[in-house]
Amino acid sequence: MFVQSLDSSGSPEDGHQLTPWKSNCQDHPEFSSDDELVLFRCLPKGEEGPANLYWVHPDGTGLHALTHEEDPDKQYLGSSFSPSFSSGEGWITAGRTSGYGDEGNGDAFRLLIKDGKVVRSENLTKSAIWDSAPVWGTHPPVG
Repeated sequence: MFVQSLDSSGSPEDGHQLTPWKSNCQDHPEFSSDDELVLFRCLPKGEEGPANLYWVHPDGTGLHALTHEEDPDKQYLGSSFSPSFSSGEGWITAGRTSGYGDEGNGDAFRLLIKDGKVVRSENLTKSAIWDSAPVWGTHPPVG
């Protein structure tokens, strides 16, 4: 995964690599509202999973696994910081398989992060339809 300054020429040489190639990091990276962290998923064992959520500082320091799923059937998908997330703590949302309904279905979860660890996880949708990339939006957290 790479970042590039908006002030750059747009040349690929202006990009700054945040994650090692072997981590296979991808999928809609998102900056926290305080611009201190970038949230994304990685598949270090390949496309079949498992897929976990990671974050890193925009300068490439502090690469950290937030989730530690070993089951390839439970893939973390798209994710988003809550608007109130700051100083490395708060809620994030994430799509994850396997959810309710048919095998392999994805649901939207919210995860409470404290000290770089998931301390609470809740399935928000529990539906039979595919929910893979929830976006927090602008409403303050409820609950």
